[in-house]
Amino acid sequence: MSRIRASVLTDLNFFRGLSELEGDFPTVSRAVSMLAKQAQDLWKSYANGAPLPGGSVIHPRSGKYVNSIEIRKINAFSAEVYSDLPYARVIEEGCPEYDMKKMLDSSIKVRVSKAGRRYLIIPFRWGTPGAEMGNNMSKSVHKWWQGKRERSDITLHTSRPSGTGIYDMRTRRRVTVDAWKYKWGDRLTGETLDQLGHGGTKLGSRMAGMVNFRSPGKKGGSAHSEYMTFRVMSEGSAGWIRPAQPGKWPARTVAEQLKPAMEEALSQALEIDITSLVGGEKS
Repeated sequence: MSRIRASVLTDLNFFRGLSELEGDFPTVSRAVSMLAKQAQDLWKSYANGAPLPGGSVIHPRSGKYVNSIEIRKINAFSAEVYSDLPYARVIEEGCPEYDMKKMLDSSIKVRVSKAGRRYLIIPFRWGTPGAEMGNNMSKSVHKWWQGKRERSDITLHTSRPSGTGIYDMRTRRRVTVDAWKYKWGDRLTGETLDQLGHGGTKLGSRMAGMVNFRSPGKKGGSAHSEYMTFRVMSEGSAGWIRPAQPGKWPARTVAEQLKPAMEEALSQALEIDITSLVGGEKS
């Protein structure tokens, strides 16, 4: 897995090869730990939405990114702050434009229409207002769902043949994928969105068709409820192009910002430890 690092503490040539001398340089070792914590805290602040020096902002969603930023102490004189999260590199370096319809070439969940066109049904989960998710419904829509609305239910978990037409080499049978049967309840319609003030808006078009699933046997509480919309991605359909995303470079920014303080702190710590070793006093 590709690791994103804020390597502000690993380029100190003077300390290379001195990992066995920790007991002789305790102040330096403590300084390394302190600087690593400062780097982690600064990176996490950017991950939580603090503006970066260039003005760009990382918009937190689930909290996974900020929680992935960890410290690894390499030895007494070196440490790294890192993230192993797969999409940390996209946040750091950005990514080019991508046609998401390429999923139709590789997903075994693909279906085939009567006209012979491949398609996928893409679910989108919605959070309530203020939730740390990429898609949050408006307060008015959430209030509408809190009324006496009929929830949708999954009535059957079954399977269906994959639209790829591929066969299992071992069993020589068509490859199958999970499938579900539903009992549909209330659905957020265009008329309702008009009444709630979302008619003709981008957010309204994204929320259109929203349904609410209640976990089996549960009666209340957001932990037992999921709000979903479904969209169809098919061959030849317009859109489904993820725009290019520029890099925000939070780890690199942390490394650059802390480098002067790192050099000064380690220089002072080294002077203290050397003075102690020779039996003198720091001037």
